Amino acid sequence: MQMNTWFWRGMLLLALPMASAQAQDISLQQSRKIISEAMELYGSEKRDAAIRLLESIHPGDTSYAEAQLLAADMSFDKKDYKKSKMHALQSLYMPSARRNAAYNLLALSYHHLGVNDSSDYYSELGLNAFPFDALLAYNRGLALNARG
Repeated sequence: MQMNTWFWRGMLLLALPMASAQAQDISLQQSRKIISEAMELYGSEKRDAAIRLLESIHPGDTSYAEAQLLAADMSFDKKDYKKSKMHALQSLYMPSARRNAAYNLLALSYHHLGVNDSSDYYSELGLNAFPFDALLAYNRGLALNARG
């Protein structure tokens, strides 16, 4: 009888990580669905609804950085530079394959807000991390040229 109890305890310990992984996959699938829905809304000119939908993704989700970067890009397109800056910063706090885009959006948002020191700071950080990113270098040049 005692051996049977130990067997079931061992099985339970093996099953817990699998249940956790399945829950994580469900969350990831739902966030991917949310991102797809937000892109559809954005395509149909419902930008505010798309941004709100992206903001609903939990910071613990693996797609959070991507969602924040998309929200930053959409906010920038609406010329809401403060919101774009906020979302781009949130994206930088998480691991992401598109950190260069976050640096670019931050530098551009600060430039449009007239905060040149911060614009320079983030464009330099981005260019130090991604020295061959042509868009970062191009937008840095445009910002410097606009100042005269």
